[in-house]
Amino acid sequence: MTFKKKICLLVAMVTTVSLLTACAPQQGETQEAYPMDKIVPISITDDSNAEKVIRTENFRIPETLQESVSAIQPSGIFSNAMILQANVVTRIWGKSDHNGGLAVRLTKASGEQEVFYGQIADGQFTVWLGAQSYQKGCTLELITEDGYKRTLADVAFGEIFIGGGQSNMGWEVGQCYGKNTSELLYSKEIEESYNENIRLFGVLPHTSAEPSEEAQSSTGGWQVAQPGIVSNFSACGYFFAREIEEKYDIPVGIVSSCMGGTNIFTWMPAQEAAQAQGSENMDLSSYYNAMIYPIRNFVVRGVLWYQGEGDNGQYYADNLSLLKRGWRTAFERENLFFAVVQLPRYAADDFGCFYRREAQKNAALQAENCTYSVNIDLGLMAKDVAEGDTSNPQGIHPYDKKPLGERLAHSVMQELYHAEGIWRGAVLDSVEVKGNTAQLRYTNVGAGLTLKGEAGFEAAGADGKFYPCRPEAISANTVKIVCDEVKEIRQIRYGYTSKNPFADKTESYADCVCLYNTKDSDVQAAYPAEQFIWQNK
Repeated sequence: MTFKKKICLLVAMVTTVSLLTACAPQQGETQEAYPMDKIVPISITDDSNAEKVIRTENFRIPETLQESVSAIQPSGIFSNAMILQANVVTRIWGKSDHNGGLAVRLTKASGEQEVFYGQIADGQFTVWLGAQSYQKGCTLELITEDGYKRTLADVAFGEIFIGGGQSNMGWEVGQCYGKNTSELLYSKEIEESYNENIRLFGVLPHTSAEPSEEAQSSTGGWQVAQPGIVSNFSACGYFFAREIEEKYDIPVGIVSSCMGGTNIFTWMPAQEAAQAQGSENMDLSSYYNAMIYPIRNFVVRGVLWYQGEGDNGQYYADNLSLLKRGWRTAFERENLFFAVVQLPRYAADDFGCFYRREAQKNAALQAENCTYSVNIDLGLMAKDVAEGDTSNPQGIHPYDKKPLGERLAHSVMQELYHAEGIWRGAVLDSVEVKGNTAQLRYTNVGAGLTLKGEAGFEAAGADGKFYPCRPEAISANTVKIVCDEVKEIRQIRYGYTSKNPFADKTESYADCVCLYNTKDSDVQAAYPAEQFIWQNK
């Protein structure tokens, strides 16, 4: 039973019950991360398009081959140092001025070779490659029947995700600052970033009124992770990839396809955009046409989605569900996985961000093959915007992308890869009210709940006016709150406001919430508990 099957599907704006438990054990070798955690080998089976793989020789490859860049032009998503999705059938496509058969010869680091065949028709070709295990150091030769070839070197097979959305997905590692723009928060991570297992590809941000066939790259094709590339690449995407690579020791690729200041309608296919709510007078599908449609044939494992700051929370859950449906249709993968970044804090829009986070959770829970990560203790306060950072009004672009990317990776590890143990925060399970006192019971507490401060809980009586409540952890899975300002608690909320009511000033957004689960008996905070609104009906 998956995470979503174990959690209540109906998590509305006003929620009472959610359930989160560890995934079922899997067979295979394990790597100990914590005593409670086990990382199992990725064992996803997918035989889609296996019938399209042609291994039967339909022409004899000439002994003498002439290297030619112009004779064979694979799509722009393919280049040296590229990564292809492992353990599924994948495809190479592009253009050629030649006629007849086309072969793709795969030479592995061991020297072993496999050949796959296709046909050039009307200047276009597609060749399907049989599923390959995780590896790197491969070479692909695209060979025409009349003796021309195009060589793509240093090819890897691994896990690939598209990083989609707006500016916070595109925010670069080298834009994560300290006190000023000359002080980088992740300078050490940049310096130590060289890793042949991590491959990065940027799609050039631009729009198109009609679907475009050719992908344009902002990184000059695929690049191996290294300081000069990582510094200018999506911080969320990079830290996600780094965490997956570190935990599983496999190649990981990120295709960054995002643009700042965009709403969700611009990323939808036309059919879904026409059905979206609140999309009147919007520039529908313009970024989808230019930046997603051209890579729709590229086989990937999933999508990392970080967007929603400027969208209407009232419709966001339905609209995000429409986007997922449209992308799954375009990529011809009903099981295309989506991992949604729940928005961090942004004090300029407390109310809106809270309900967009709920909408993001609802959209994730209402669909198969989808998850979300929780980041309510992250965010950039306006007072902490780096001196010289003119692209960060009131802190809308948080710098703390490393924990955000790692949490996103952990949510994927649990839901998609079936990692065992505690990889996300505690979730409210039940509430018991007696007068002005309430006991809140949680699931997914790990080694037990722990409090870091007191802020985050609020309660209201019949008049609907909320007052802050000091919490007390009374057991491993239970928190008690008392609200002296009301006679009988009718509503409770957690993680709503971006301030600490028990301090003269709020130093950081981590001070706005207090409840975490733990992984071990040392009671160190692991992941923040999820926000909620509870109402006594």
